[in-house]
Amino acid sequence: MRLRNPGIIEPKLYLGDAVYRLGREDHPLGSNNADMYDTILALDCAYHFHTRREFLRQSLSHLAPGGRIALADICFPTTRKTMSLRTRVLLEILNMIPKENIVSLEEYEADMRNMGYVDVKLEDISDEVFPGFVRFLKRRGWGWRIFGRVVTEIAGRARFVVVSGCAGAL
Repeated sequence: MRLRNPGIIEPKLYLGDAVYRLGREDHPLGSNNADMYDTILALDCAYHFHTRREFLRQSLSHLAPGGRIALADICFPTTRKTMSLRTRVLLEILNMIPKENIVSLEEYEADMRNMGYVDVKLEDISDEVFPGFVRFLKRRGWGWRIFGRVVTEIAGRARFVVVSGCAGAL
C-alpha cells in the first residue's frame, strides 16, 4: 500500500448502512460531511446495498481527486432481462441481492464510467473464490452444506469480481 502522506494512517471504519440516508448526519458519505478519502473499500458486501449505484455515486462525491474505490462484488454474465427464468426465480426466492444490483459485467463497468469514474477496472475472480468458499461451507455441518449447495447454484450463474475506479482530477 502506498500512502499519500507517509507516516500518517487514519483509517475510518463505519458500522452501519453503507448508503447515506437522511437523518444520519454522522455518516461518512453524508451530504453534510466534507471529508474526502483517498481510498474506499467495500469487500463482499456491495451486492447487498440498497443500492450499489447510490453507494458508488455517494462514494465518488467523497473521493479525493485521484482517489480510488475498490470492491469485491458479485455481478452476472448477462443482464437481468436476458438471464434465464430459473436464475431470476432463484435470486428472487433467496432475496440475497436486491434486483437493482443484478447487473452484468458490462453494465457494472458502464455505470461506473457514466457516473464519472475513470480508470475503471473489472477482474473476474470467480474461479478463485467460489470453489474454496463452497468447500469451506460444506465442512461446517449440515445446515452450511445446504447453503453451500445454494452458493454452488448461484456461482454457476454469478461472477465474483474485483472492480475499481478513480475519481478524476478536478
